[in-house]
Amino acid sequence: MIVGAGTAGCILASRLSADPARRVVLIEAGGSDGDALLANPRAWPALIGGAHDWGYVTAAQSALGGRALPYPRGRVLGGSSSINAMGHQRGSPSVFDAWAAGGCTGWGFSDLLPYFKLSEAFEGGANALRGGDGPVSVIRPAPGQRSALADAFIQAALEQGRLFNEDFNGAMLEGAAWNQLAIRDDARDSASRAYLHPVLDRPNLTVLTETTVLGLEFEAERCIGVRIADASGAARLLAAGETLLCAGAIDSPRLLMLSGIGDARALDRLGIEIRADAPGVGANLQDHPLCGVVYQASRAVPASHYNHGEAVLFARIGAGAEAADIQIMMVGAPFTTPETGPAPEGCYSLVPCLMSPLSRGSVTLTSTDPLAPARIDPNYLAEKSDMDRYLAGVDLAISIGESAALAPWRARRVMPAPAASRAAVLAHVRAAVSPFYHPVGTCRMGSDPGSVVDLDLRVRGVSGLRVIDASVAPTIPNAMPNAAVMAIAEKAAAMMVSATSAQVH
Repeated sequence: MIVGAGTAGCILASRLSADPARRVVLIEAGGSDGDALLANPRAWPALIGGAHDWGYVTAAQSALGGRALPYPRGRVLGGSSSINAMGHQRGSPSVFDAWAAGGCTGWGFSDLLPYFKLSEAFEGGANALRGGDGPVSVIRPAPGQRSALADAFIQAALEQGRLFNEDFNGAMLEGAAWNQLAIRDDARDSASRAYLHPVLDRPNLTVLTETTVLGLEFEAERCIGVRIADASGAARLLAAGETLLCAGAIDSPRLLMLSGIGDARALDRLGIEIRADAPGVGANLQDHPLCGVVYQASRAVPASHYNHGEAVLFARIGAGAEAADIQIMMVGAPFTTPETGPAPEGCYSLVPCLMSPLSRGSVTLTSTDPLAPARIDPNYLAEKSDMDRYLAGVDLAISIGESAALAPWRARRVMPAPAASRAAVLAHVRAAVSPFYHPVGTCRMGSDPGSVVDLDLRVRGVSGLRVIDASVAPTIPNAMPNAAVMAIAEKAAAMMVSATSAQVH
């Protein structure tokens, strides 16, 4: 039984149901992904806050002037892979090697590489580091269809002394590059389209949509299934084998806590019976903050053939940084917030993103109501070093924006204002920072007793239950994390298939 048809859930449903002897039930609170808007790579901004979005909001962020921020999560087959901007970025190998060095033996880059490759059909073909025939189509903007503005951005980065990187999912992340995108035949290649749709006719696979999981069911210490609610009412759904919780970094910890697995003191205050005292559930929340450096263009901003973000730069900013800790994206639209106010017509943005934050947040319960959203506190830029590095990233974005290569496009800088003082730039950051919508870490994997799941992703303190999604990542990849979630799910599926084969033989 799989709870959640996001990236990990779709992969697990596809891989595990390949064995006709195994019956798989996939449960999704949202509906079908048949909406044409979901398939259009250029339409993703319109999906935020729409019918396929849970519509979550963060707690007030102290480092951002007390602002509460929208926090979209996909509520549809494919989960957030059906509403995101389709970036396919692995991150630096050193990030995953740090997982292994920190106690997650078997989860280093060399361990995950076969699963990164297994998941993708890279347009450049298979090689030692890339997969050529996996389910997800991974492309780069094609010559002749690339935005001239994005090309100027890459030239501007080179002007600043940065290197061009032909393939940031290859040996090295750093450098200016054409983005890599999960697009097939000019349509979004979400996890549901790539993994689930091709196997929906399997008789041993059942997909339940518009079905909300209210909590986990137990007999003694063993998870035996879930409580669900759909149009016909509430019911129990029992699992013959394991229950796989794939509800994402917000809702996987929420469901664990509702079911008595979490910080015993916090659960006791809500009157929830304690099943396993696990203070790590909901802790360790990490995300990438970003904001816009906005320019008014001196000529018409070209329409994107892809996702409005065709070119990126990965760079090291922090003193002694061992890997890229800033990503700057060229976005062919104004990137603003209600607090910054609107930009004039005809703007583009350089968007710096902090990719290796030290600040940690949390996901906590506000109620025992299974339909109540959790309290989401990403705690953005709370660490002084995060704010310092982020301001340096904004400085880098401005220096690129003011370069000679972008002069033919640049009319004026709109925000932060030209010649803004340091205090004014800081005020802009506090008003303009937005989530990158990349939550991870809230059901941390590890070999230590404080980890939520063990190295086989089994929940500590109970049996019959695993968490398999972005929440198990100990630290956030320094890239858009969907590719890493694919590798985690592929590896988890392979472990489960291998264990079943061993039992049979």
